[in-house]
This record gives sequence, structure tokens and C-alpha cells, in this order.
Amino acid sequence: MGPNIKVASKRLFTIVLSFLVLFSTMAPTLQAFAADSTKGIETKVDRTELDNVVQSAKDVGVPIQKDSDLDMGVATTKSEVDAKVAEIKQDYENQIKAIKAEIEKKKECDKKQKEYEEKLAKYNQELEKYNKDMEKYKKEVLAYNQAIAELENHLHEDGYLSQPIGQSLVFKSEPNATVSISNGTVYSEKQLDSLVRSWGFGPGDWGYAYFEQLNKGLPGTPQHLVSGDLRTVFELGKTTTVTYTNLQNSTMNGKKIAKVVFKYTVKNTTRLPGKVPVFIKQDPTATIWYTAFFGDTTIGVDVQFFDEDDKPMALDGALLSFASLNRGDLPKYFNYNNSIEKVQNFNGQFMEINGSTIKNHSGSAYSDTNNAYLEDGSRFERDVWDTETSEYSWYGAIVGKVSGKRISYDMTGVYKGNVWFSLNSNIRAKNIPVKPIKPVPPVAPTPPQCPNIQANYHYDILYYQPAVEKKVTDDNNSDINNNTVLKDSVVKFILNVADLPAGHEKIDSLVFTDKLPTGYKADLVTTKQSSPDYDVNYDEGTNVITFSAKSDYLNTINANLNTVAKIAAPVVVGKVTKAGVTYKNDFTLTINNDYSVKSKPVKVHTPSEPKKDVFKGDETSSINGKVVNPGDVLRYEITYKNTTGTKQNVIITDKVPKYTKYLSSDNSGRESGGVVRWENEVENGKTWTVSFKVKVNDDINGKPVDNISHVKDDFNESDTNETHNPTPTGPKKEVLKFGTTTNIDGKRVEPEQKLTYAITYENTTGKAVKATITDKIPAHTKFVNAENGGTESGGVVKWTVDVAKDQKVTVKFTVKVDKDVNGEPIDNIARVNDGVNDYDTNETHNPTPTEPKKEVFKGGTTTNIDGKRVEPGQDLTYAITYKNTTGNDVNATITDKLPKHTSFVSAENGGAELGGVVTWNVAVAKDQSVTVKFTVKVDVNVNGAPIDNVAKVNDGVNDYKTNETHNPTSTEPKKEVFKGSTTTNIDGKRVEPGQKLTYAITYKNTTGNDVNATITDKIPAHTKFVSADNGGAETGGIVKWNVAVAKDQSITVKFTVKVDVNVNGAPIDNVAKVNDGVNDYKTNETHNPTPTEPKKEVFKGGTTTKIDGKLVQPEEELTYAITYKNTTGKDVNATITDKIPAHTKFVSADNGGAETGGVVKWTVAVAKDQSVTVKFIVKVDVNVNGAPIDNIARVNDGTNEF
Repeated sequence: MGPNIKVASKRLFTIVLSFLVLFSTMAPTLQAFAADSTKGIETKVDRTELDNVVQSAKDVGVPIQKDSDLDMGVATTKSEVDAKVAEIKQDYENQIKAIKAEIEKKKECDKKQKEYEEKLAKYNQELEKYNKDMEKYKKEVLAYNQAIAELENHLHEDGYLSQPIGQSLVFKSEPNATVSISNGTVYSEKQLDSLVRSWGFGPGDWGYAYFEQLNKGLPGTPQHLVSGDLRTVFELGKTTTVTYTNLQNSTMNGKKIAKVVFKYTVKNTTRLPGKVPVFIKQDPTATIWYTAFFGDTTIGVDVQFFDEDDKPMALDGALLSFASLNRGDLPKYFNYNNSIEKVQNFNGQFMEINGSTIKNHSGSAYSDTNNAYLEDGSRFERDVWDTETSEYSWYGAIVGKVSGKRISYDMTGVYKGNVWFSLNSNIRAKNIPVKPIKPVPPVAPTPPQCPNIQANYHYDILYYQPAVEKKVTDDNNSDINNNTVLKDSVVKFILNVADLPAGHEKIDSLVFTDKLPTGYKADLVTTKQSSPDYDVNYDEGTNVITFSAKSDYLNTINANLNTVAKIAAPVVVGKVTKAGVTYKNDFTLTINNDYSVKSKPVKVHTPSEPKKDVFKGDETSSINGKVVNPGDVLRYEITYKNTTGTKQNVIITDKVPKYTKYLSSDNSGRESGGVVRWENEVENGKTWTVSFKVKVNDDINGKPVDNISHVKDDFNESDTNETHNPTPTGPKKEVLKFGTTTNIDGKRVEPEQKLTYAITYENTTGKAVKATITDKIPAHTKFVNAENGGTESGGVVKWTVDVAKDQKVTVKFTVKVDKDVNGEPIDNIARVNDGVNDYDTNETHNPTPTEPKKEVFKGGTTTNIDGKRVEPGQDLTYAITYKNTTGNDVNATITDKLPKHTSFVSAENGGAELGGVVTWNVAVAKDQSVTVKFTVKVDVNVNGAPIDNVAKVNDGVNDYKTNETHNPTSTEPKKEVFKGSTTTNIDGKRVEPGQKLTYAITYKNTTGNDVNATITDKIPAHTKFVSADNGGAETGGIVKWNVAVAKDQSITVKFTVKVDVNVNGAPIDNVAKVNDGVNDYKTNETHNPTPTEPKKEVFKGGTTTKIDGKLVQPEEELTYAITYKNTTGKDVNATITDKIPAHTKFVSADNGGAETGGVVKWTVAVAKDQSVTVKFIVKVDVNVNGAPIDNIARVNDGTNEF
């Protein structure tokens, strides 16, 4: 085929493909659906998601083809619709899932292709870098080989190793490392200093001077401590682990070192108490400092390096620097030549450096001779070789070659002050080259392999025929189809249509036609109200009613064809007007003037109603509505007539009337749980009568006897008419205001008020009786008298009276309310026995007034603390509650005198304080309560006096006093301090070293009961226990007494201590504690200052730099300063003398100091509590030759000799 034909064919294919894609895209929008005269309404299941996923497939470039629509048949019920819709939805979901799978395959293929292209680009970059790195590596290898060859020329020269070797470890500097310690405590400078001092070291100790210099951070030196360094203590025999992370500059054979772990174990130490002060460097290549205090200290070290996967790294061939190993480098005092630093038990190979003093002694590296001073045989002065930058640093160094994954060695310091040991790769031997690392070539990525990608889809078509159903209900909307209803009952015909499913076609018309049965009278007003969505038309001649859906309602149905449309059911409301008739009915539905369907019929029946009557005993005359008496026998009859048209199974039930007891029933009636039940088959047109008997309760007392039966047959159930029989009334009780006929039952009565009780009995027995009336005197009253021949005995009033048939009698008695009734109710019941009945009258009830109440609260709380202890300075809130029980609205005046030993703070509710009395005027409605409050503050000096309070209330009727509140206060225990055996309190006065002090603790029992008190007192700091009286015993620095103290009594206990000789200005303070089982007290604190010893300092001439313990040079000027503080408690003239130090000459003195005979003397006036400093200068002899310069001054202030 020629090239032009090929081009034309390609264009034609492109045009055809474009039309296919366009057609495929437009196809969903061209779909339409409509009713089918045979199949019904077409229903479309929502396919938006399918269409969306089809479009998504096209968007990502997936080839996709639409297949022919699939006919899913006809559904006639909701379950069929649901099943078909579910089937279609599942089909669409399956299609969507399949298309999405193709989309994912396409995306995954595109993703892999993109990843491949990114990896390929990265590979090309890495390959370019690798080629450059290889060129660089080749040059480095050449240079390395040349360096090794060059080393062959220096194998016997000073500073070189005796064999050529290269370095594979880079571990020189990590200033940003993160350091942490486990199994060890980190201290601050102050904490570590205090700890070391607690071991017995301090100023004046040569080892402490070194420690102090290191602890303060070696300021001004190249080795100074940095903020990330850690202070800790290693303990003998225990292992402390130090871990470094965040390493940025270190590698082994070119592989990154991510973590280094050091494990330290103290193996030996002298002079120290099994503990060594240590300073861990933040930079692991600077490693560690420790202070040996001029003893012999050995610390085992175990080291591991870890890679970025946290795996131990092989360190074979790595070279370690063991440098700055000094011998005899101390100032030339004492046995300085004994000082030595060693590396021992190294698990690798030591490699000696030519000319170095450090030699391998069978696994231990150290110098055999002094390498610090020329005059002691060293080749160099220490300051020449022992620095980081010195070209001679190899003089005190050796190299360690590692094998394996672990480095271990011991670092030993003998007769050393501070020891610095650093582990790193900074080899001190000359010209050690670093081995070049061969670069690793990158790996080319593999191109992805994509699978075949193709998608297809189709639409599903479904038709639906909606079902119709007619229902018949009563006025309560209960289904009564084929049931019997009473004549003139409301009956509703409901015309139901099944929901139209989502996707239904548009509904243009919806018409219901119903021919109503004869005897059914429609209520058109209610029918229209019940069918608001329809136009209702009724043809009275044909008795046909028609419902046509309104246009607005059709619009609602068609508002969204993609949702289920519920069709509102028209409702026909009317009455069945004939008894014993069967009403049968159906309806026809027509949709869109095309699809019609008829409902199945429903029917109801109207029966005859059952009847109920009541008779006395076996009599046949109805007594419904007539009075019956207690004890009468009543017979109830229930009559049922079957007018349903068929034989019925009939059940009659009757609940036994209240206030009666069941006796018997006929026709196999059975009583259970207060209900009588009969069951029988009754033929159509037949009548069935049943009966049962009951007896009226003797104590019915006027309550009616009412009864209804319930009848149920196979289609209907109903209640009978209700029978009603009244009964006679029992006796009545009234309470009267004395001397009146006013009934005050339920009304309030007052203390000491007279009350008259009246009991009225009516004889309803039908014959004359002798009645006995008894009444128990109400609680909280006293009997006064009784009328009508009543007599009182044992708190009960009794009457015996003759009462004729149907006549009444009233008897009375009078009582007096107790004075202290205080809110208790006055209740009363009488009893009457007439020989036939035993009656209790109604109960009368009369409330009485309540006295006002007083409460006291802890300021700001609602907890009543009446009777509880309160404290000096505490706020107390008093609340007075008054309830108005006068029976009228009142204006109440409330007054309250402020409690003694308090001061007024504030009052609420409009209260005003005047002359120590708080007054309120408040309106209080009948039966209401009011609470007023005021607050006071307890006097600071109350000291055990009680806080008591009573309020008064006048409401115009009554004058009340509230209850009295009571709150005790406490007397705090007292602490005093005496000189020796004197009785003069010296609290706040100065005491002297070695002086005896006696402490006295006095406790007063203010609890209101006898107590056992526990008194404890911690021995004051800077003193020692001497003795205690009153059975006090000292244990663990605490003196303890257990003493019985009677109510309101006091006790004093004492103990004696002796002030420490070296108290040196520290105060002697003391507090005791007392627990009496109720309160926990602390006494006042006693305080006694002590004198401070003068202080001596030495400075480098003309400076303020303290050099006590530091090395000084011949002919150097030294300034001595003596500071004295006057702690005698008075002004003094102090004499200060100082002998010129040996090996020095006097230069000058300030502050009037004069030198005579080698002694400098000052006489100075020093005011109370003030300080003075005097100074003099000396010059060190030129031939001092290592002798120490020591100095002590003396001070006499007329009281103390220091």
C-alpha cells in the first residue's frame, strides 16, 4: 500500500473512532422511558454512578464500549420491585467494579510508568555521580598508595609508626551529638560539689582543689566544659552506660556511624569512698574527665559502634588514638613523679610510635619515665607536646588497632588530680592516610509491563404494575375487616396504592372510583378533610364517590422521578346506620387514563349489643341505681344475642365490683384474680345469659358499687352498660376552734390552744343500735373534758349511745395543745362500732408552728460547723431561718447580738449592724420561710475562748429565741528556748558554739475532753542531743513524748541540746509538733543566730582572681585578704594579726595594718552585724624551689578568739 493511501486510511479510522466515541458519550442522554400498555409503567434505576465511572474511564484513556440494553421484565409487587432493583443495582455495581478495575489497571500502569521514568532519571543522575566518584576514587587510591609508599621511607623516624598503615575510621568531632546516661544520676555543679564535700573533701584538700576547678568548668582553658556536658558519679563495681546519637561526621569504611555506646565500670579506686566524680563530654570524641583525688583509680571501658539499622558495626583495622598519657606532670610538690596515666587490657593491638614515651607493656600502655619536665629527663616540656595542635603530640601517644565489633580497655590514673581521656580516630602518629572508599555503582530500573485494558457496559430496563388494596377501619384506625361493629359506628374505607418506585414514569392523572354499600352514610366534610390531596365528587343517586388527584399533588408525585413516590390514600368516612347488616365494598384505580386495577372487597357487620342488670339475691326485680347496704348479696346477669349471621364462640368476662366479695357463678363461670369468665358457642339468632353473685363489704362506707361486663365473639368485642348502686356513709370526724362551730381541719393551731373534736355517726343499719365510740387523745395534747357522757381513761375517751334507725348522733371532747409542740402535727382518728359495722372515721390533721433555726458555717461554705472548733482570724457566717406558721403574712424583726471575741464583717438580706447588734426587718408570706445571714471574723487573740450565739425573732404573734450555736477555739502550744538551766527565754538571741540550750514546749488541752497528746521535736541542725525530761525519748534525731492531759489543763516538756563547735554562723532554729487526737499543731519557731568565723583568701597580686590551692611562681606577688563579720550582737574593737608566710617577704598592708617582727596587725572598730576586710601583700622568694606558701590569720573581738 502506497504512503498516500496509508495516510488516508489513518485519517478515515480517526474520523470513525471520533464518531464512535461521540455516540458512546451521547447515548445515555438519548435514553427515554414511557409506559407500556401491556407491561405497565417503565421504571429506571439510577445509573448516575455508572455514567460517571464510564466518563472517568474515558478521561483516563481506558478503551470502553456500550452494549445493548437488557430487558429485566415486569414487577407487580414491592418485593418484586425491590428484588429487581437490587438485581439491577448489583448489575450496575458489578459493571462499575469491572470498569473501575480497568481504570485502576490503567492508573497503576501509568503510575508504574511514571515511577519508572522518575527512577530512570534518578539512575542517570546517580550514574553520572558514580562515574565522577570513580574518577575521584581512582585518584584517592593513587594518592593513598603513594602515601603508604612514602611511609616506607620514615619507618625509623620520630613521630612515625614502624609499619605503613591506613585509617578506615573517621571519628574526630561530633559537637552536636545527643548524650544520655542510664544507671547513673546527673548532677548540677552545686549538687555534685555538695556530694563530694559529704565524702569529707573540701577547701584545703589538694584533690578537692583539682575537683573544684574541673567542676566549675575549667574556664579559660581549651578543654573547658560546655553546656551539653553531664556531671555524674561512677560507683565501684557498677556499670554506667553512656549513649551518643545524632552523629553527623563519623564513618567506618565509608559507612555512617549512627550511635556509639560506652559502658564504664569502676574496678578500683583509693582515697575515694567507692565513688568517682565524672564529667561526660557531649562530644563522644572528647569522651570523659574524672577526678581521682591523687589515689589509684581504674575504670573499665567497653565501646560499640552502631549503623543506621542499629546493628553493631565491624571495626576491624580501625585505628584509635590513645594520647596525652602523662607521667610526673603535677606541680613539683609531694610525690609528683608518682603520677601516671595508663591504658590497660586493650582487646586490640597496640602500635608504638617511634620516639614516643608510651610503650606497650604486655597489653598496658604508659610511659616508664617522666615526660613532663626537661629537668626530670623528659625530651620536651609537657606544655610543648601535650596540646591538640602540637607537632610533638606523638610524644605522649600510642595507636590502638581494633579487631571485631567491640572495643574494651581500662583507663588508669595513679596519683592524679583530674584525668582527661578521649577516644577518637585523631591518630598522633605522622601522616597516617585515610583509606579511600570505593563507590557503589547504581542499579538500573526495570521497565514496567502493562496488561491488556478494555471496558464494556449496558443499561437495564424494568416495568412495574402497582398493586391496590382497600382497608376498613374504625374511628381509632383499627382494622375491622370482617368484624362486627355497633350500629351508628364510624367506619372508614381507605383506598391504598403501593408506592411508585424510584425511576417511575410521570403520572398525569390518578382517579379512585368507589360505589358505597347501602346503609352506609358518607360524611363528606370529614371525607374531604381526610383526603386533602384529592378533589372529591359524590353522586347521591348512585352512591358513588370519586377521588381525582389535584394538579399540585401530581406535581409533588412527579417532582423527582428518581425517588420513591408514596401515593396518599383517599379515605371515605361515614357511619353504618343499620343493625345486623353486612357492608361490602371495593374500589377501582385508573392511572394516566390507561392503566386500571380493581381492589379486593372488604366487609363489616353490625350485631346486637349485650345487656347487663343487677338484682338483690334471687329476686327478679332490677335494683340498678338503688341503694344497697353492707352485707347485701347482689346477683349480676349478662345477656348476649348472636346477630352476626354465623355461629360465634363467645367469651364473657366480668371484673368483680370494688368493695364486694365474690360468692358464686352459673353456666360454668370461673373466677380467677378477681375476674369471672364464661365461654360458649352461640348459634346465630340465639341468646345466652350468665350470672354471678357477690356480697357487699361491711366497711364500704358510702362508696358506690359499679359494674361493667365485657363480651367478645369471633368478630367483635364490646362492653355492656354499667350498673350503679350507692351505699350508706360512715361516721365523720371534725376538729373545731374551741367555743366555735368552725371546722379547722388542716389549719394551723398554736401551742396551748384548746381544740374540740366532734364525731358524728349516722345509723344506716336499718334498725336501732347501741353504738360505742372511742377516740385516743392526740399526741402532743392534754385532755380537758368530754361532753355527751364521754369518759377518759388511759388516754382514750369513750361514749356508749343509743341511735334509732336512720338517725344521727354527735359527741365531743376538748384537748389543749402542748406548749413545746414545736412543729409536730396534731392528728386524730375515732372508731365507731354499731353492732353491725366497725368504722374508722376520717383523720383530722392540724400543723403547729416551727421555731426559728440558727446555723453557723465556715465562711463561704454551706457545711454547718455548730459545735466544731474554729480558728483565730477565721470568717464565720451565721444563718437564721424563720418559717411563717402564723396563718397570715407577717413583718418579722430578726435581731442577733455579735458573738464575743469576734468583729462584724458584713450582713446580707438588708441586715444592718448598730451597737454590736445586727437587725433585719423582713416581710414573710404565709407558710413561707426566710433565711438571713451575717459574717464575723474571730479575734486573732481569742486563744481558747468559746464563740457562742443566739438570735431573736418577733413576727407580731410570737417572740422566739433560736437555738444557741457553740464553737470552741484552740489554744496553740508554745515553744521557748532557755540558756542551760535558766528560765530566761533567749528566743532570737545569739548563742555560742559548745553552749547548752534547753527547749520547753507547753500544750494546753482545749478540746473539751481528756486527751493523750503526742509531742515530737526534731533536734535542731548544728546541735547534739543531751537529755529530755517527762519521759521524752530520742530516736533518729527526734525527741518524742506521749502524755495524758486532762480537759482544760496544761503540760510543759523539755529537752536539752549542745551547739556544735563548728557551727560557724549557721542559725539554730526549732519547731515542735503536737497531736492531741483532734488537732495537729506546729509551735512557733525559735531562732538563735551563731557567730561566723573570719575568712581568709589569697589573690594573684593586683587582681581579684582567687588562687588558693593554685601554683604560684618565684617572685610573684600575692595579696591576702582577711574578712571578719561581727556576730556578737554589739559593737566591738577587733584585733587581727597575720604571720608573714614562710618563703615570702612583706610588701605592704591596707586599712592601717602595721608589720612588726614578721607579723601584720590591725585594730578596727566593727559595728554590730557589720563586716570588715583587711589586706596585705607579700612577694614569693626567688629560691622557693617547690616549697608551699601557707598562711593563717587570727581575730580577737573581745568575745571570741578565731
